[in-house]
Amino acid sequence: MSGGRPRIARGAFGWFVLFALLACLTTCDRAPSRNASPTAPASPSALDAAVAAPALPDETTFLAQIDRTRGVKDCFLPLRDPPFVPAADAIGVADGEMVLGLDLGTAQVCYPTLYLNWHEIVEHRMAGLELLACW
Repeated sequence: MSGGRPRIARGAFGWFVLFALLACLTTCDRAPSRNASPTAPASPSALDAAVAAPALPDETTFLAQIDRTRGVKDCFLPLRDPPFVPAADAIGVADGEMVLGLDLGTAQVCYPTLYLNWHEIVEHRMAGLELLACW
């Protein structure tokens, strides 16, 4: 069929889906059986104790517990706290090479895109800030 709206599935499959949906809705809305014993409501103090917020860790402990991989091993190796050199002393960086630059006013840094293509992520501290550069 060209150019029109897609047709809604009809036939046995459509009836099956409708029946399954109705069956789910009727069983989810069913009242509890008469044989179920009623439970006493919890006292307010018990509810407050169950809902009480846990003590939060300090920032250093919290950051140490973060799983930065999110369960997936990436094939790129992020740079963490790499050494920085003045631009005049940089080895292997041509004068016309593209860089990703950051100017914080009191400190400047640039990341050569050649290295960012390989590592993708650079994490470091500069001027009292934690920085993350992504490419």
